Formats: sequence, structure tokens, C-alpha cells
Amino acid sequence: MSSPRFTDFERFADELARVRGRMQALYADTRAETGLSKMEMTVLTAVVNAEQPPTVAKIGRSLGHPRQVVQRAANQLAELQLISFTDNPHHKRASLIVPTD
Repeated sequence: MSSPRFTDFERFADELARVRGRMQALYADTRAETGLSKMEMTVLTAVVNAEQPPTVAKIGRSLGHPRQVVQRAANQLAELQLISFTDNPHHKRASLIVPTD
């Protein structure tokens, strides 16, 4: 009995990489039109699709990116007036992020 060429996990990881590439290609034109970086677009999407306004740290944890990277992208988005920071009743320093109109 021969062993399989690839394990189920390896096939799964390969398919995830392929889907990621397809998704990036799908949104490449949109990103180019907006002038936003990949991280800015990712953070904006996370904010717009969140059920509750997230914090920078929450976005970072959910995406697996350092908080500082997400903070830079959020600051740029706020400068472009695409998002805004609001007071967080549960934390003095971790502002909530909401999309603007």
C-alpha cells in the first residue's frame, strides 16, 4: 500500500493559498481605483463588515497582524475620512472604529 502523495492538510493549505490569490486578483482593480494599500483595504473591510465597532487590537488579532500595522492603516483611513475613532465605554485608550458615511 503506497502512501498518499499529499496529506489532507497539505491539500487544504494549497487550496487556501489558491483562494487567497484568486481573491486578491478579484479585488486588485478595486484597490487600484481607490489608491488604498492592501492593509488599508483589509482594515476598511473589517470595519465595514463588523457587527460591533471593533478596536485596532481586535482587528489585529482577528487578522493575525501586529496592532501597530493595523493602527497605521486605520490612521491613514481616518485621515482620508473613511473611518472615524469613537470613545469606547469599556476601555479608556482603545477607541472603537466606525465607518463614515
